[in-house]
Amino acid sequence: MAATKVKKKAANTPVGKKTANPQLVENPLSDAALQTLQAAYKVDEMKQLLETFLPKLYLPSKNYSDAINARFYGNLQDDSVPTKYRDALSVQDVERCVIALLASRGEQPLLAVHIYIALMEGITPAEIGNIILLAGIYSGVGNFTQGILTEIKTLELLNQLATKTPPKPLVLPPPGLGANAVVHNLMSGFGLT
Repeated sequence: MAATKVKKKAANTPVGKKTANPQLVENPLSDAALQTLQAAYKVDEMKQLLETFLPKLYLPSKNYSDAINARFYGNLQDDSVPTKYRDALSVQDVERCVIALLASRGEQPLLAVHIYIALMEGITPAEIGNIILLAGIYSGVGNFTQGILTEIKTLELLNQLATKTPPKPLVLPPPGLGANAVVHNLMSGFGLT
């Protein structure tokens, strides 16, 4: 008796259509919370914050900051504009690049801010996870781990802000100097728990 081959059913995804994979990153940010944040997001307010951040830290950086903001946060086009008509990165592409650079350098607070901006500009948590993974491939597993933990923490905090839920209760470290206690305290010291 000859073995019969069973044909696998083809996926119902049209050719060229992207599908989301929610398994790529833990996503504590609900769709409703994301929509609430996006509805409240004001691009001009964010641009103002970006324009004034460095000069507030060090006034002589104003010209440097102005040049950065004019080129990368000025009147940029959206991803929906075909690339053959763009002479600069789209808003979303800028955030993709910045996330990759910050993740590859382990820059947690700045990475969190740019994850927020990316989400507000329509980049999904799963895509952000992929960007961080790619950056980690070239910069090391430590940067990948720190980047993903920063993304998860950012999503948690954004969800708390949008839903007005209290932060998670503090998890006390195990007692002693065993590996669990030491690792917990190290992670806590870097704000990762």
